[in-house]
Amino acid sequence: MDDMLETMYYDHGVGLAAVQVGFHKCVLTIDLQDNDDLTREAGFYPLFIVDPEIMAQSKELVIATEGCLSLPGQLVEVARAESINIQYLDYNNNRQELNANGWLARVIQHEMDHLEGKLLVDYLSTIKKDVALHSTHHKVVAVFTQLPKSQGRGLKEIPSPVHKVALQYNIPIYTPTTLRSKEIVNLITAIEAEAIIVVAYGFLIPKAILESKKYGCLNIHPSSLPRHRGAAPLQHTIIAGDRTTAVSIIQMDEGFDTGDIILQHSFTLPTRITLPLLQAQCATIGATLLLNVLDNIGGLPRVVQNTENVTYAPKLKKEEGKIDWCDTAYKIDCKIRGMNPWPGVYFEYN
Repeated sequence: MDDMLETMYYDHGVGLAAVQVGFHKCVLTIDLQDNDDLTREAGFYPLFIVDPEIMAQSKELVIATEGCLSLPGQLVEVARAESINIQYLDYNNNRQELNANGWLARVIQHEMDHLEGKLLVDYLSTIKKDVALHSTHHKVVAVFTQLPKSQGRGLKEIPSPVHKVALQYNIPIYTPTTLRSKEIVNLITAIEAEAIIVVAYGFLIPKAILESKKYGCLNIHPSSLPRHRGAAPLQHTIIAGDRTTAVSIIQMDEGFDTGDIILQHSFTLPTRITLPLLQAQCATIGATLLLNVLDNIGGLPRVVQNTENVTYAPKLKKEEGKIDWCDTAYKIDCKIRGMNPWPGVYFEYN
């Protein structure tokens, strides 16, 4: 929870849910010391809320503009209950009850949305959603995503964000546990599409699927390829102390992140960048690059990756979080930021 608070302060936020930083627990941190419209006793903030449950809420709704650390630069008008009553566990695991109204009630409801898998963009009007979806002439004809994950109180199954959007627009959804079965290969081959877009999917794509569409499979990879090939490029970018990074669109082949580069956008990293902020920044850049590639598909030059500057970014292991106090302060700081929230860092004493 202390790490969450540090991340929230670094990004100048007033609230943060654990799921926003990849930690699948029902935990919120909130600090409205400079924004609360009510007088609070000394020490009220920061507020740590574990396993919150809304027991009651007012019928009166108030509309206000909200932003989100997960969607930097995006503002949405949201109607929320003016006041709520919640029960939760505090920092010391003690049961608490809180009557919140005004700004505090809004922030709590906003952060609890994250625990339920609800996104800020879910509050967009149907018209605004349609404008966003149809601002490009490209059509999504099917979605393949991971199975819903059990989260929160009662282990409720929460679908992935792309799963939820596909449901809203009646796009066919598939959640296979493997892509290697003959049935799945045949299914994907039969879908009428010109290209397959792969983003952090987690499965190796068989050759038969790679070659099943006119323009093959395109992958959005958040690193300066050939640097940081692998499953955890963002984490390794921070751990390595890189001053710059990139988002790459590649033509997938049978290797791991070895395909030709179609488009690559480099940018400078802010000092002491955190993983959630880097994830959000790369997501925004990746979406923009992808539309550029799709608008010019087949007409952009492809660049073979340099084989001399290859580095790898495999999944992190728990034991890699051990701190070596002989390292420089900067290297230790990079390790802490790159390994938060998982696997976390630790050290041995005596």
